[in-house]
Amino acid sequence: MHTKFFFIKDGEGNRLETVTTDEEPILIVQSGRGTQIRKAKLKIIKIAEVMDGSRWCKLADYNKSMVMEWEEKKAKR
Repeated sequence: MHTKFFFIKDGEGNRLETVTTDEEPILIVQSGRGTQIRKAKLKIIKIAEVMDGSRWCKLADYNKSMVMEWEEKKAKR
């Protein structure tokens, strides 16, 4: 517990893009423009379960026309 580690790999352009405290977050990723728009929903918990801390995956190839947002949870009654 006394050893520092960085969860973002050193390198130009590497950065933390977004954070959530949701227990089962879903990230909506939209890329493309005009008629070429593609949307995907990523269940982060399914991706994170296979990561062992030393290997992280890249969720998407980021470009200027990409939009990422967390799916809003509906309030439970």
